Amino acid sequence: MVTRTRKGCGYGDKGNIVELRNRKWSDEEFLERRKDVLAMWPTGSEIDLDEAVEYVKSLPDNRNWVKTIASARQEGRILIEGLVGHPTVEETIEHMKFVEQAGVDLHTLIGDTYSRRSMFAQAQKALEGSVKQGRPLLNGCPIVVHGLRKSRQICESSSVPVLYVNVSGEGPRLLGEMAAASGFQIAAGALQALLKHSKNYPIDKKLLDDQYDSRLAAYYTERGAPVHVKAAAHLAGWEPHGMRIAIGILQALFIVEQGVKHISIPLGQVLHLIQDVAGIRVLRELTGEYMHRFGYHDVSLSICSYPYQGEWSRDPDRAAGISAWAAIIGIMGDPDWIVVKSIEEGVSAPTKEGAATSIKIARQLLTALGKQRLPESEELKTEVAMLRLEAKAIVDRVIELGEGDLALGQIRAVKEGVIDIPFQPYVHLADKVLTVRDRTGAVRYLEYGNVPLPREVIDYHREMVAARERDDGRKADLDMVIEGVSFLSRTGVSPQRR
Repeated sequence: MVTRTRKGCGYGDKGNIVELRNRKWSDEEFLERRKDVLAMWPTGSEIDLDEAVEYVKSLPDNRNWVKTIASARQEGRILIEGLVGHPTVEETIEHMKFVEQAGVDLHTLIGDTYSRRSMFAQAQKALEGSVKQGRPLLNGCPIVVHGLRKSRQICESSSVPVLYVNVSGEGPRLLGEMAAASGFQIAAGALQALLKHSKNYPIDKKLLDDQYDSRLAAYYTERGAPVHVKAAAHLAGWEPHGMRIAIGILQALFIVEQGVKHISIPLGQVLHLIQDVAGIRVLRELTGEYMHRFGYHDVSLSICSYPYQGEWSRDPDRAAGISAWAAIIGIMGDPDWIVVKSIEEGVSAPTKEGAATSIKIARQLLTALGKQRLPESEELKTEVAMLRLEAKAIVDRVIELGEGDLALGQIRAVKEGVIDIPFQPYVHLADKVLTVRDRTGAVRYLEYGNVPLPREVIDYHREMVAARERDDGRKADLDMVIEGVSFLSRTGVSPQRR
């Protein structure tokens, strides 16, 4: 692989400038940087890396994410992943046990916003307030504040594997350390985290965060304690799949350079059957092609279908319909597993009852649909072809911008608008892209800015938008864009709540 050094774009925990480039860190470099990471909060001193590796190796198969995925794949089963995260350990364990009875196969444990931004003092204060007031003052589980013993209690109370979401914050490295030492899997994905969750966190700093977390997972794996890394690429709900696929591929390539051997990419849905199924197919195939091209021949890749991230209906019955449709789309795309959101997604953090309802719906649909998958059609073939062209054009342009180095390429791609999506908080985006739904509900480019779309893709999107304009008898404009973003909340709110 060709790599080039970019000096002066990195950061050091003590203020020194370091070099950022897409190359594997040595053990010595990683262990030296760990010292500052573990010192970020007192519970970091509880983590002994050699002991943690042995702990992870001792976990039974039912808590091993890598073995669970491999077994399901061999048996041709699609798994169900649920989301959980409460301030206290007791509430979190209670929720997990409840949804395990409903049929969940995998847990994703969500971290709170304070912890994801390394604001551990605020997280501790809010945790204490949650206990004192008897109501949650945190929107997730602060495992760094809880410490190693309590975090391992969560792991040991679960009958299925657990992944901890640490990627979506700013400076998530100590979260990754505590998660891995507790027996959880971890997440990475700098672009996803920045575009969706950050306002102005430096991209070079986030890429270094990613390298740290990825090298951490690889360190465990190289010593016989495999840690799976999820490279999130689900974004919001109104981005074209080609951009999401490209982001997923770029993140995966960047992560596996550190030695990660087990990785998954979740693709968020737009709730359009043909487009979402095509997206899953292209993501799996194209990621495999780029892995081979860059020489990563021994990486286990998994794909999961992630539910729509836009606004859901506030009516739980209507939300149950959305949850069911998301499960059907996921199953039809034949991923390794599907992620399930609670029917309370539109109004609050999920309760165990709301989460269990969605899991039961998904479990029932898996049974009912069996081996049925979306059949081939000209519409599906066309969508697959267009998504391949779009995603490849973006990935290849990023590689070109970085002169073979994905770190530099990602930085320049954001700066130049090659990577650009609408309605996100990250202020360094070019913000020249707008999307609209076509007459069937698929997401299309209305304005594509500096995204390097092939002419065939541009013409195809314009044709699809024009068909809706003819059907609606009006031009595609900002009102139509907004309708595409808010369509579920508009149709899903009962008259009494308007």
